[in-house]
Amino acid sequence: MSKRVILLIIALFLPFSTVSCAKPPEIPKTEPIVSALCESEMGLPAGKIYSSDLDPTDKNYLSDRLISAYFGEPNIERYKKDWVSYSIFVPSGSHPCEFAAIYCATPEALIDTSRMLASRIDSIKKLYGGNFTEYTDSAKVISIQNYAVLIVSKDADAALKILKKACR
Repeated sequence: MSKRVILLIIALFLPFSTVSCAKPPEIPKTEPIVSALCESEMGLPAGKIYSSDLDPTDKNYLSDRLISAYFGEPNIERYKKDWVSYSIFVPSGSHPCEFAAIYCATPEALIDTSRMLASRIDSIKKLYGGNFTEYTDSAKVISIQNYAVLIVSKDADAALKILKKACR
């Protein structure tokens, strides 16, 4: 009988012990990914990283208005509702080097977001015409885990290696 009581006590307290030791899930952040891509870019033009990971009062917070203008999408909320974190690097002058990383909550959002990033590449190519082809010809949209990432870089292959390390 005493073995049953001991087993009952263990069975009752076991769920509590796992709850108390459990760590809350970490929310993925995209700003470190975009920062790593910028740090590795040779000849990175002047520009800024904007991110939803920052406090909304921060001057580099990625607001709905800015992300809508960046993508040329007036109904950005349609996409953004399934984004957990999103960050972009945009140059301050006339230069095509850009990076964007978006963590999507669902596989469907990842597909839709990747398509939107691909249309951003088309816009960049139209904007620069035949100039900066070393950037525009190698521009990529990469889906890795739940991240959709835009890479417009002089060395997109090197940026891809940095991305894979950053997403581990």
